[in-house]
Amino acid sequence: MAKANDKKASKAPAKAASKAAPMSRGEVVDTVAAQVGLTRTQADDAIKAYESTIQRALVSGGEVRLPGFGSFKTGFRAARAGRNPLTGDPLTVAASTTVKFSASAALKSAVNGDSGKKSIGNGNGKASKGGGASKGASKGGGASKGASKGASKGAAKGAAKKGKK
Repeated sequence: MAKANDKKASKAPAKAASKAAPMSRGEVVDTVAAQVGLTRTQADDAIKAYESTIQRALVSGGEVRLPGFGSFKTGFRAARAGRNPLTGDPLTVAASTTVKFSASAALKSAVNGDSGKKSIGNGNGKASKGGGASKGASKGGGASKGASKGASKGAAKGAAKKGKK
């Protein structure tokens, strides 16, 4: 059983050795001030204006799209039944509006270390659908009957031809 666990561990994607510490608001203000050539107070005012602009748009039910970065929009969560984790008593979780952020392809690419590549699509200018499997294999949730039959028939034919020569 140890061998099975070793195989699973070797197939798992490698995680970053250490996470960077979260940037504080002060560090963001300092970085923006240095990049744009503003005073720290001016940079802080600009960031506050940016945040309040996004907040006002979301409160009014709108969406904020920032090409190359991402988009902010609101979503609705209906009321639902829940349980108190301490007592187990049933309760109703109230309906709420939540904020959703969708990262752009450029931001995802930058975070993944793909400096000059766009990570959207499948190389032919069209966005791919599904998990990247071939057309026949993706229809049946994995290798479909047609895809696996074709592969085994092809292998059998290849072996038969080798045997004839």
